[in-house]
Amino acid sequence: MSATSFSALNDALLNLLWRQWHELGAPAARQKSAATRSIIDPEALVLCSLAMVQREPRLGDALVSWCATNSEHLSAQRLKNLARDYPAGVQALLPGLAHVMVMAGKDSRWRPLAGATSAFPALLAQRGRKQSTVVPLDRPPAFLLRMRAVFGLGLRADIIVFLLRKRDSQDYSDAGEIARAIGYNRTAVKRTLDVLEAAGALSTTGGANPGYAIGWSRAYDLLSKEIERLPHWKYAHQTFLWAIALLEGRANLMTGPEYLRHIALGRLLRQHSLFLATDAQILDHSELRRTPSLSAVAGVTTSWLKGV
Repeated sequence: MSATSFSALNDALLNLLWRQWHELGAPAARQKSAATRSIIDPEALVLCSLAMVQREPRLGDALVSWCATNSEHLSAQRLKNLARDYPAGVQALLPGLAHVMVMAGKDSRWRPLAGATSAFPALLAQRGRKQSTVVPLDRPPAFLLRMRAVFGLGLRADIIVFLLRKRDSQDYSDAGEIARAIGYNRTAVKRTLDVLEAAGALSTTGGANPGYAIGWSRAYDLLSKEIERLPHWKYAHQTFLWAIALLEGRANLMTGPEYLRHIALGRLLRQHSLFLATDAQILDHSELRRTPSLSAVAGVTTSWLKGV
């Protein structure tokens, strides 16, 4: 695989990050491509931007400015939960970013994560003067943030948004699928689902491992003006993790004997197989069994990022 393929993947991921920051009101020049076509996951966007800030220092401007202005839309608990899946360097930057939200955003919820941090990470130093605006909650990709403004931060809004992205009222999701998608503990998700079902907000299949769905008649009563323009849920957290894993694993995937490179790619595909073959359907199960070429994997991933 040539370096060009990795360059295209890197550019596609950065383009996606900038498109999403633009939608949320960050100081980001809109890229020369289609607007984002998915529901933005704000914690995943923050974490992937931290992972890419060394490759694209201007992301530091977007992160700091946006978080200082809009920290109330972020879940501190979910950010910590998802951060465990990202490279160690991302977790090392979190206290500094939390310090920004405490000091500039006047948001005391972030004080425990900031700890005693007073030094600001050089990677997040702002290079421009443009400031973020308040999140334009009426934009379809910001639908998750809008629902958090209605229902509050936490499981309830995230569950409802995930279930709303399905157009078929008989398309049920169990607690495990929902927990994986939104990045919370399955037990906590199941407890919240049962509360919503008892309140009549959800329908369920019943049984030992029930599926849950929002009946469209109920959804229209609640959100009739939003549903027709509701974007898709594209598993942003898993998408970003997969793209970063490819970029971070470049050395092992491109150097050494061919059989070792083949083994490294196969291992990476297996680690992300649920996302690749089920959530995103980037690769089908037959492709995962025979381990496609690195060029093919990078190519379909690049195409996927352009469509998110």
